[in-house]
Amino acid sequence: MLFKKKFLDLIEQGEIKIAFRKWTRPSVTESKPLLTPAGLLRIKSVKLIDYDQISNHEIVQAGYADRKELDKELAFKETGDIYKIEFYLEGVDPRIALRKNSNISNAEMTKILDKLKRLDTSGKVKNWTFKVLDLLDREPGKYAIEYSTQLGYEKEWFKLNIRKLKNLGLTISLTDGYEISPRGNVVLHELKNTTHS
Repeated sequence: MLFKKKFLDLIEQGEIKIAFRKWTRPSVTESKPLLTPAGLLRIKSVKLIDYDQISNHEIVQAGYADRKELDKELAFKETGDIYKIEFYLEGVDPRIALRKNSNISNAEMTKILDKLKRLDTSGKVKNWTFKVLDLLDREPGKYAIEYSTQLGYEKEWFKLNIRKLKNLGLTISLTDGYEISPRGNVVLHELKNTTHS
């Protein structure tokens, strides 16, 4: 469940606590946490609703200027049912502190490298983690389409898998593009000195 920047800002300010989505099946689960750039959200409820049940007041509560803006958002998907999602901001994104932590112990580094090996050997694309980290280090601030084109990967695959590096605290999503984190720099240095020397 993704949010545009304008909604993330309002969530962070505590002004948005509901959202509407058109899904063939829900991508979030009640009572489960959801990591977003605005922070850690806790999903209170996920309800299947009829479009006519959405009030003008709720539309504004969800961060839309009016029903026309909501309609435009829902029209992006041709098929699916409409869901009302209620949530609250539970805390800051724990990955923020993690990505700043460049003091990595030997045991922790071993775990990270093992995780990267598993990412490199599972899925349809092999041996990609070093290539992505190295490219972000050399050329920060580019969009997913630019990185994926340079590396010869599909854009959607790249966006999905760079999140796995972000979850390890190794990359940072910018307003425009991506960059490697301080933690990621230490891991990249270790990779260069070991497997890629």
